[in-house]
Amino acid sequence: MKRIIVAGMTQSGSTLCFNLIRSICECAGKSVYSRGLFKGHPYDKHTKADVHVLKCHDYKPSILSPPPARYKVGSSEVILGQDDTTIVCQRDIRDCVASRMRRIQGLGFGSPVNRLDTDEQILEYCNNLLGPMYQEWSSYFDYRFIYERYVKSSLSVVKELSELVGCPDIDCKLPIEYTEKLKQNPDLPLIDSVKNPIWVSTMMTKAHVTNNGSVGGFSDYLTNDQIRLVESNFGSWLDEHLHARSNLPPCSKSNLSRGFVMSMHDEHEIVLSNIRKIQEEIPNSLICVVHSQSPHSPELKEIRKLCDIYIGLTNLGDSYNRHSLPAQAITRNYSEGFSKMLDRDKFLYLVGMLGDTKILDPFNFERRFKEMKKRNWIVMMSQAIGQDFHAKDSDPENGKAGGRPQIVGIADFSPSLFIVDGDFAVENKCFSDIKITNPYCSEQCLGDHLLQFIPKEKFHQRVARLNTRILDCYSYGDGIQYHAKHGSPAGRWETK
Repeated sequence: MKRIIVAGMTQSGSTLCFNLIRSICECAGKSVYSRGLFKGHPYDKHTKADVHVLKCHDYKPSILSPPPARYKVGSSEVILGQDDTTIVCQRDIRDCVASRMRRIQGLGFGSPVNRLDTDEQILEYCNNLLGPMYQEWSSYFDYRFIYERYVKSSLSVVKELSELVGCPDIDCKLPIEYTEKLKQNPDLPLIDSVKNPIWVSTMMTKAHVTNNGSVGGFSDYLTNDQIRLVESNFGSWLDEHLHARSNLPPCSKSNLSRGFVMSMHDEHEIVLSNIRKIQEEIPNSLICVVHSQSPHSPELKEIRKLCDIYIGLTNLGDSYNRHSLPAQAITRNYSEGFSKMLDRDKFLYLVGMLGDTKILDPFNFERRFKEMKKRNWIVMMSQAIGQDFHAKDSDPENGKAGGRPQIVGIADFSPSLFIVDGDFAVENKCFSDIKITNPYCSEQCLGDHLLQFIPKEKFHQRVARLNTRILDCYSYGDGIQYHAKHGSPAGRWETK
């Protein structure tokens, strides 16, 4: 008995592929037992048949481990061995999203878990498509069923599938005709139903076909903002698989610039990478680099060329010791950068970041700003709750250290990364003139600056933490890597 597993993305043509395989085997005169490996849908591994055709989506760590491997769903257990054939299905994820939305809309109902009503739900769905339903299968498959290729060259794909499963001599038109007729079968259930014998063997419902299977139909269904959302977050995958981006105009929600102020010293490679990522993913961005000048590097010329504003300043490492240097450099650099930016444009939001904060996903700022607007926050930042910083009357150079414990409710925050609402920043010229209120603690200088505009008793109503764990200042990890140049712990000092 041979097992054929059809896996991969939902809404990618996996049910089509599943039924093509069934038909190919039947056309070759083989007996076929077909089932979906889904909870509540029992698979009898002892059923006698020449071929077992199985369908699933999510990758399970045990399913493709060195054989024999076991895949348990409810009371059913599947053992995969070396003789099993695995087919992974893929499709343009924008079409997958649109197909899922049309399917739910056509049914008129849907579990809140499965709906794609919000940006967060769309992103979660796409991450599942490319993670457990695709990438984790990619190290083990015998054939990749690409939906767009099937639509373009159905006979060629069916010919390849027939050879793959050991049925090379069939008439390749017959499986195609079978799947087309199956879509029109009036006895198909509206939704998945273990009580319907057609669904049990074919996994097919009336809701499966939502736009007659057209390629690129997402552009007629998704809004421009939804298309931008997917392309901004998963553009690399689309490019890798030759799915052309839409080249849409700037986001209709707001044509305002997104501002980035980067304070750097010698983190040339990281800053250059950040600039490129921002400009690739966020077209309406404005980038200011404030550089405490360091020895020339090959990347510096490119940084100066790509950024919108470059400000070269004296390196303060010769003038201050390691305890007082951070407050001096950070307050000066951010004041210079924000002053130049706020004189130049209006912004949806502005991001302040140090040179060793690496951007992995620029769209994380869009997600955080949407959260800020929803919750009426004007700043998001990180705090080192539980640590003890130097007080302004301390003398760390001579052993008198600490004295400013970071407690819940304090305004001090990290200069590594923060996001500020554009309207608030423009109205108050925020961060354009940061005073040194503590020569040994840049965090206090930044917090005291914000307290000029926000009453202390309302500070944490309007200012939210990025760090997801209150005692870990650098626990925010959505598209960001802190201290990327030297790694943890924090504490790089500006040097000669």
